[in-house]
Amino acid sequence: MPDPQTVPAADGGVVPVQIHDAAEVGDCNAVAVQAPAPANGNEVNGAAIAAAAPENANAADMAAPAAAAQGGVASGQDIGAAAQGAAVTEPEEKPLDFAKSGFVVTRREDKDLPTVSIAVADVDPSAELLEFKNAVELTEWIIRSLRKTRSKNASNAELVTYIDRLVLIAKAGLEAETPSKAAWSALRDLQKYIEYVEGPGVKNKYMINLGQWAAGSFVAGFMVYFIISPYLIDAETDYSKLLLVWSGTMMGAWLSFGIRNIKIPFENLGGLEADLMTPPVRLVFTGLLSLVLTALFVVQIVTFKIGTLDTTAILSSVQVALVVGLFCGIGEQALPSTLGRRATQFFNQVDGDTKKAGGSVQ
Repeated sequence: MPDPQTVPAADGGVVPVQIHDAAEVGDCNAVAVQAPAPANGNEVNGAAIAAAAPENANAADMAAPAAAAQGGVASGQDIGAAAQGAAVTEPEEKPLDFAKSGFVVTRREDKDLPTVSIAVADVDPSAELLEFKNAVELTEWIIRSLRKTRSKNASNAELVTYIDRLVLIAKAGLEAETPSKAAWSALRDLQKYIEYVEGPGVKNKYMINLGQWAAGSFVAGFMVYFIISPYLIDAETDYSKLLLVWSGTMMGAWLSFGIRNIKIPFENLGGLEADLMTPPVRLVFTGLLSLVLTALFVVQIVTFKIGTLDTTAILSSVQVALVVGLFCGIGEQALPSTLGRRATQFFNQVDGDTKKAGGSVQ
């Protein structure tokens, strides 16, 4: 048994205690204190606790034994109050280690996909570095836009792989004084790989979406035509055939996309059409333009004849109306400029005739 020792008591006397070696009590960081229970429960003062605590113990470490010595168990409030005086230091953020080029590239986690984080120091980067940075940012934007072409439950593992490769390429190109030929080559190779892997899926999904809208509009035009055409059969001009022009335009607009986009370049994977129209908006826009052009044929502002096709008789047969609409859809890219020129010509003529007559346009 260890020898009994004493510690000072609050009333000037001494209180016998027994100090055991730490190995005996299984705690290698503190010394166990065993004191006889005083008659009034308040004989053990702070000196006894201080004698039992390690030299480096803080206020929070001493709160629990102090409360226990008073005959109770230390509560969370007791420990929190005792620890208020202890200084809490926040871990300092490590400053960015900018390369000589003034850039630092890191991979930052995001909700769905990681991000290529490019930090720039307070310097003027060279034109070559800025060009490479813009190319990297464009590549990342296109990669992130590819999520729209995938189903909601599809995995983004392939896209994460693209981002990881892009981070390495960006570090190699931007953290050097000048982007090397190898960095540019690696970036272009990544773009070509993404174009090869993702291009068919992007194009096919858009064509399916556009085709669904076009088919619905095509059928709707035909159904309305068959409903109202019997009532206009004796009319001098069968305007119901305008619906056939509309239906033909829907078919032609769908064919137009496939004809114009044999291969989808990498830069267009994020947006297949330069005007950024969605399929339904594109179809309505093209359909209305085709009806305007057909109206010009009907009133003979514009007339021409190809083979046996005479635009003056555009509403004379179902076949002619469908073919005119079909070509309007296929040539959808030329429709806005063509009608724009005709409108300008019309107003120039009106303005010229007005000036000759000495009048004014109201």
